[in-house]
Amino acid sequence: MTLLRTALLSLCAAAATSAFSISSIAHSGPACPQGTTVTWNENPDNPVFYLEDFSASVGSGQTTSCELHLTIEDGTPNRSLVLNQVSVWGRLSLVADGAATFYTSGYWSATAATQVTKKVESSTRSSFNDNVAIDTNLGLASPCVGSSGSVGILNLSFRVVSEEGKVSFGPERVGSRSYAVSEHLDFSWARC
Repeated sequence: MTLLRTALLSLCAAAATSAFSISSIAHSGPACPQGTTVTWNENPDNPVFYLEDFSASVGSGQTTSCELHLTIEDGTPNRSLVLNQVSVWGRLSLVADGAATFYTSGYWSATAATQVTKKVESSTRSSFNDNVAIDTNLGLASPCVGSSGSVGILNLSFRVVSEEGKVSFGPERVGSRSYAVSEHLDFSWARC
């Protein structure tokens, strides 16, 4: 009986984790897809957003960015949806002695003052050109979900800054194939 009860509690917890939907996706910024839309895998347990035409190429001291705006519905009342890890996958090119900083920022529109920004720095003595994953842990909680189930609008920005030399960030390459830059998001629910 204890084993059955534990299994049922685990299933309930798993169901509660995925209890949300994304009703709209918008994007803005110079590095965002131009003329195309952002698509996603439609899996709230492991959401991945594909930025088909994302391409950043900046010279020393320059910056470019892309921001996603996600309207999230069907939340669990009396819970906050927490954005934990954000992982951006793409191909990074740095010139010899090049350096780049990547900023990931997020905020919920209803609580914009609680924006969280994290940075990851990368530098190299020799030139670098390979697929990478830029991982950051934001720990960004939504406002408490009410009885309507509306979670809110999540705004998520990825910015590339060239600190030294030319920096390029774009589609991953595996052999002769190219894969769109993608953002992988890890969510969890917390009591509020």
